[in-house]
Amino acid sequence: MMNKNLCKKAVSLILCLSLLILCLLSFSGCCPIIFNEDNENNNKNIQVVMDIQTKPYHNKDNNKDRCYYTLTSDGEVTETEPFTPDKMEMFSVPVHDCYGNYDIEFKSKRISYLMDIALKDEDGNDVEVTPIISDIFKETLIIDYDMFTMEIFKVGDEYFVYAEHNVNLWYPCVLYYYNQEASRLIELYKFDDEVITGIKIHSLDSINKQYYY
Repeated sequence: MMNKNLCKKAVSLILCLSLLILCLLSFSGCCPIIFNEDNENNNKNIQVVMDIQTKPYHNKDNNKDRCYYTLTSDGEVTETEPFTPDKMEMFSVPVHDCYGNYDIEFKSKRISYLMDIALKDEDGNDVEVTPIISDIFKETLIIDYDMFTMEIFKVGDEYFVYAEHNVNLWYPCVLYYYNQEASRLIELYKFDDEVITGIKIHSLDSINKQYYY
């Protein structure tokens, strides 16, 4: 009698384990499908923000070598075909005349402050400082690193900041977008050893949700 009961219990246990294994296998088979569907939905939401044209930092005078990239709303940059950049006004900032800084030793942090607000056009002439330009300068104070070079790009009614940072061992060349409505400077992408020479805007709608500096 006891042997029969033990056999029944063993059979029941085996059946339960078999059902459990089947359930686990079914679940594991469904997971990748759900995950892939989520990825597909995320990919559908990715937008092209702009195309970016660059040239080598250490060969700035060479106007032949160009690289072309596409920046998407997920913050990724991929190589693309050559394109014609949007018409762009470029204003240079006399960095050493406009910015000062001091160190906070116990925090190992450098704080910048404005000494002046000034711009030069491509011919070296002084440019009128508008309220938007003034606001952009104030926003640049959030940048942690010293700058070798800073330029402001105007494309249509949109403003961008290009900065070459003073960092050891590499040459960060960073493109920022200035959101006029929020008065915020948004970091778009950080190149290494590549000077930004032109951009072609596709859509700026998505970057405000993705790139707050």
